[in-house]
Amino acid sequence: MNSNDFLIAEAQPSLAENAGRTAAGDEGEIKNGNPDANASGRDTRVEQADTRTDQANTRTQQANTRTQEAEARTDQANARTDQANTRTDQANTRTEQANTRTEQAEARSVQAIRASELRYRRLFETAQDGILILDADTGHWRPRTGGVSKSNSSATPI
Repeated sequence: MNSNDFLIAEAQPSLAENAGRTAAGDEGEIKNGNPDANASGRDTRVEQADTRTDQANTRTQQANTRTQEAEARTDQANARTDQANTRTDQANTRTEQANTRTEQAEARSVQAIRASELRYRRLFETAQDGILILDADTGHWRPRTGGVSKSNSSATPI
């Protein structure tokens, strides 16, 4: 072995050092020449990583719980909204029914008024007695000033 081979052998890490390397970035250095100190530090880092993982899992579970609670509240709110919409629909139906009854009553009233007017007109026009409709303001018949607003054919001789 020449002197260059000796320098290359010293620069390469040993198998024990390669076996001690971890994915967390341990470069396989032996602290103060004590391999147990290196293993103890690695165990501490693994425990810390496990603790951080457990904490992250706990936070994730808490977030999932809050999400489920929020979803439950949303479902409850949606159910209340559906109930309110149902009550609104029922109220609208009752309103439509009331409007229909009102329209029917108005139509009956209009028919009754027309029938009454027709009876009155026939009575007025066919009466054998003279009928005068007087001025509404004074209640008097004023022939010179046009106080009669309406008369039937029997009232003409008067």
